[in-house]
Amino acid sequence: MSNAIVCVQLLPAAKDQTQSHAFVDQAIAIIRESGVAYEVGALGTTMQGALHTLLAIVEQLCTTVVHFGAPYTLANVQVYFHPEGASIKQFVEKHR
Repeated sequence: MSNAIVCVQLLPAAKDQTQSHAFVDQAIAIIRESGVAYEVGALGTTMQGALHTLLAIVEQLCTTVVHFGAPYTLANVQVYFHPEGASIKQFVEKHR
């Protein structure tokens, strides 16, 4: 059951913008491969699913970019949790 929405902005330490974009591309691929519903935005990616699953994905994003060469990363994370259900659509449908 989808009970959470998590928006993550990953800011990996990188030597230049090209490397930074490569790290972010890796992170988005991890999210895509996870199978959760998601939307990529200009300043972050919003995911929908079970809270424990989404937080595990955030951890995987951080550890993966460090594994692939970032000395460290910063993740800005926003969490909306509602035990009875949560969806990205409920927040954005009236604006689309």
